[in-house]
Amino acid sequence: IKILCLCINIKKLVLGTRCQITDQCFDRIFPHNKFQYLEKIEIRKNDLLTMKTLSNILLYCDNINSILDIEEWSKVDRDDLEELREHMRDNNIDIVLEEKQEDSRGVSLYQICQSALKERYG
Repeated sequence: IKILCLCINIKKLVLGTRCQITDQCFDRIFPHNKFQYLEKIEIRKNDLLTMKTLSNILLYCDNINSILDIEEWSKVDRDDLEELREHMRDNNIDIVLEEKQEDSRGVSLYQICQSALKERYG
């Protein structure tokens, strides 16, 4: 938390599956750092973050244009996420909320890599 409070000029933040960041962590970070220059945030497979953090990211991060892997945040309701996507589409808000489907099978590069790692290492 201390590091994120001090990183006021970052443009991209990537947190992997091993980082167990919570809504409460962001609640402690945002009073000190609004991430005003943050453009891209990627938080992979989180079981602790909710729509509260997503809303705060959209509220505080003025330059945000990409928030990836939200569909893998288990505490974010799929209907709420779809409603947010529709709202953004209807209002011409250009923020990417999901990886582009690079594959004709509808699978992202990240998903392909995850599958390959599971096959290889069990």
